Amino acid sequence: MPKIAEKAKVLGGRADVVRYASGTSSGAFFYREWNRSTKSYRTRRIEEATTLSEAVELATDIAFALREEENSSEAELSKAILSDTRSATSKQRITSTKRKPRAQSIEVAINAYLFDERRKRDAGVITESTYRVKSNILQNHLVSFLKQEGVEQTNKITATTFDTYQIYCAKYTRQFQNKQASVINEFAKRYLLKNRLISADIMPDLMLCPRVEVRKTDRMANPAINPDDWRVIVDYVRDKWRVEPIEDKAYPLKTPNWKRAWFFRNAFWHYILLSKNTGMSPEELLKLKWKNIEMRDEKRINSDGVEEEWLVTYIYTTRAKTQASREIPCNQGRELSRWMRFLKEQISENGLSHKITKDTYVFGNIFDSEMKPVNYQNYSKTWRKIVQNTLRDKLKGHKFSEHPYTLYSMRSTFIEDHLIKGTDIYLVARIAGHDVKTLMESYERMDIRQRSREITRIEFGKKKEQSDEISLLELEPEEDSQSTESTWQSIITNKRAKTHLRGSTAAERRNEALDSRK
Repeated sequence: MPKIAEKAKVLGGRADVVRYASGTSSGAFFYREWNRSTKSYRTRRIEEATTLSEAVELATDIAFALREEENSSEAELSKAILSDTRSATSKQRITSTKRKPRAQSIEVAINAYLFDERRKRDAGVITESTYRVKSNILQNHLVSFLKQEGVEQTNKITATTFDTYQIYCAKYTRQFQNKQASVINEFAKRYLLKNRLISADIMPDLMLCPRVEVRKTDRMANPAINPDDWRVIVDYVRDKWRVEPIEDKAYPLKTPNWKRAWFFRNAFWHYILLSKNTGMSPEELLKLKWKNIEMRDEKRINSDGVEEEWLVTYIYTTRAKTQASREIPCNQGRELSRWMRFLKEQISENGLSHKITKDTYVFGNIFDSEMKPVNYQNYSKTWRKIVQNTLRDKLKGHKFSEHPYTLYSMRSTFIEDHLIKGTDIYLVARIAGHDVKTLMESYERMDIRQRSREITRIEFGKKKEQSDEISLLELEPEEDSQSTESTWQSIITNKRAKTHLRGSTAAERRNEALDSRK
């Protein structure tokens, strides 16, 4: 039995994910569940997982796939047995059916698969974000690529169809290329292969679309924002872009467009402030509710010796990606208080009936009947317009990355700022919702010059204390006081002789010179 390096329970303890430390599967993550009827484990390798948290996240999909395969196999077996009683040539027909996949249009196949994924989303099995990524990759990237290759029917997909896919998506980051490969392979295994729409012969290793190696430099797609650039961005958003609806004639005062523009721009300003100072992911922030925020006045003594208010905010949140719960302390009390006052003022001024409760989204849209947040794509589009277009020539960018700043860059900034400040790395990883290994691989890209003082600092005026090592093993048995004293003197003399052989220090030579004058 191979040795297990990592292990975690999933699905309420009904199964677990493991990483083996030995054997042919060393380093790989596996999903396994106990089969009571066979008294053995049913296992499946989790191809996409590189960390334990990723394996935990993918476990649900693996469990679904195993159940579907099991049900499909039982159904096919029943049909085969029934057919066997009717015809002596049934085996040949079944074999023939397996060899010749059925034809279905690519669009129909994708829509059917996404229908099941929407059901899983609605049931809470997968997140809205996960569904949105799958839909985008399949309906946009996969369809476009297959049309380029002249493939319109599922049975036209061959073992060589995806040989050029890496060339097709070369403009994207390697992480996104692997994300595409993961989604396409899942679609192929769980829908195309299951429904005999492709031949099993073309994916013997259950990999239809190839993956690429992610290098260290590839993990810098969301670089941290340096302090100078952050000041440029936040000053522009607060002082110029935010107030444009007031000054721009394109937004006549007090019209619906003006009101919505004014609200969203103030929301965006507070959104990026909270993102940069908490390390929460962009999607995570939009799901944040007021009940997950606790604010406390910790008070502090200022430089004049006077006690003053010091608002500390504690945010409780759960990452959708890893389902890891964590509490984040931050100094955003003033900003959140200001945003709450703004929300109430806007609700009142616009004659709306909304009441802000603990279950209200922090960035809920007051012009939405249910006060749901504005779509994430709107925030992402706004960020790109400001940072990658308007301010592009005013920003220096990250020293070690050629990629532009993204919304996720603020999460990177939070992590890098704390590493530079010297915050314990375990504490940073815990607040960010990562393990230390993942944090170092994906986010640690700081400019070492910002901590050069720690490395280059020299402590002047301190003299290193010199001492003689005395070995207890060299001591002779005690006979009398005279012999004991002579023994100690002999040992010290021997040690000094050895020091001479290595090269005596200046202090030692000075002491010996003084001794010789006595």
